[in-house]
Amino acid sequence: MSGSGKGEPATWEEARAGFEPAELIRGERTLTVEYRQDGNRWTATSPDLDGFEVSASTLPHLKTAARAVLDNWLDPVVQVHEVEIHEVRPPITRTAGRRAKTPGR
Repeated sequence: MSGSGKGEPATWEEARAGFEPAELIRGERTLTVEYRQDGNRWTATSPDLDGFEVSASTLPHLKTAARAVLDNWLDPVVQVHEVEIHEVRPPITRTAGRRAKTPGR
């Protein structure tokens, strides 16, 4: 685009007048947030966001805090997939490593 038609560069006003903004279209995206309980503490992390970690004493408080942090990081179109991970710990047995006593011996 030239200002005078003689190969001169366009003025700022001419360039702005000829500009048509493009609409950015992004594909659907999802983010996974994993909630874990360890003793009396809940922690949220995400395999999709390095360094994302939020902790709270209850699951409802944790979900509220995690969503507040994510609202500042994410575009509104990002779908958040929440996963609660309940790890089952093996039971602690009191007889492990002991020999059973047999009466009369």
